[in-house]
Amino acid sequence: MNAIPAGGSATSIAHAMSVAEVAAREAGAFLQAQFLGSFDVIAKGDAGDVVTDIDLQSERLIVARLRAAFPDFAIQSEEVGLDGDSDLKWVVDPLDGTNNYVLGVPLYGVSLALYDGSDPLGGVIYQPLVDRLWSFSRGRGVRRNGVPVHCTPVAEPQRVTVSLLLGYSVSAASRRLFAALHQTLSGGFKRVLTTWAPTIDWPLFCDGAVGAVIVVDANSEDLLAGLPMAMEAGASLHQLNGDPATPSVPFTGFVCHPDSISLLTEMLDAG
Repeated sequence: MNAIPAGGSATSIAHAMSVAEVAAREAGAFLQAQFLGSFDVIAKGDAGDVVTDIDLQSERLIVARLRAAFPDFAIQSEEVGLDGDSDLKWVVDPLDGTNNYVLGVPLYGVSLALYDGSDPLGGVIYQPLVDRLWSFSRGRGVRRNGVPVHCTPVAEPQRVTVSLLLGYSVSAASRRLFAALHQTLSGGFKRVLTTWAPTIDWPLFCDGAVGAVIVVDANSEDLLAGLPMAMEAGASLHQLNGDPATPSVPFTGFVCHPDSISLLTEMLDAG
């Protein structure tokens, strides 16, 4: 058994992340091989979301790899739910961006994160079509294919792109807020990305390619790998009014570089 002591040592977390990277790459290779092929699509809930047999097969690949290395850890996967009661828990999204995948839109990815209770220890996000993998460990920053990356401040909004995320099971009020935010942000920034795949948006922020990520009623699958990764890349987390925030599910607010808080808050207030 490979155990991680309470709090997690740097060595043990690094080992866990190496296993997670292998699992994410294996699942990603499978997803890429099946992309644009034929698969079964099943409605998921009442909000128009879907799941495919590809999600489930990708999940089985990841869970098997994690179970072999960490048999006593709990695993929370998007499609199957929670298995186990250990404080050490893997959180798995085997195919983020399923709707994109079904439509043939090449914006999707795989995410895994390891938690000790409510504390994130590390995680990975993998984008198989471009073979880019982002990883983080608590207190040790974010790396893309082994190269350190970090978020950047917004200097000139008219030259900056931001990302806007909406949870998949939301109320009409949340959809109206999303639409209002899109209009407000579009008036102040160069572009507003709505990829419908957080495994695209969070890495873009960590790379400094987008200046902020604004979220409306984001679900756990949207946050549990990407949000702590963004924090490790130097982000500050806030409510829409600019007040400091703590992670919660669902979450509405934004992340940005600490030097951009006032700018984002003023722009959102103006809307």
